[in-house]
Amino acid sequence: MREIDELSDVADPAWPKLEQAFAGSAVPVRVLPADPAEGRRCLLRTRVTTRPVPGALILHCGGLVPDDGRLRVYGAGSAGAGCRASAGSTAPRGAGPPLAPGGRARRRP
Repeated sequence: MREIDELSDVADPAWPKLEQAFAGSAVPVRVLPADPAEGRRCLLRTRVTTRPVPGALILHCGGLVPDDGRLRVYGAGSAGAGCRASAGSTAPRGAGPPLAPGGRARRRP
């Protein structure tokens, strides 16, 4: 299993590009603050680096609320919500079954 430094200290992290995209967005994007310890724990749990967008969101924000709340994107969780992601699934608990290729619902073990 990779250590937190291997996951977070990458050559081309996505977070700076995301910050630029949020600042230049046509709709307001509110970035919820992340708990740094929870972000690291969640990053370790998902085993993804911060080079792709999901890893950057997990480590650097509690979530995103674009367009005044019409959509919510989860990061590491905010205000005690905790990590909502797990290896193999980025959906919060209760969001429905994961999808198999082709968009069909996959059975959970």
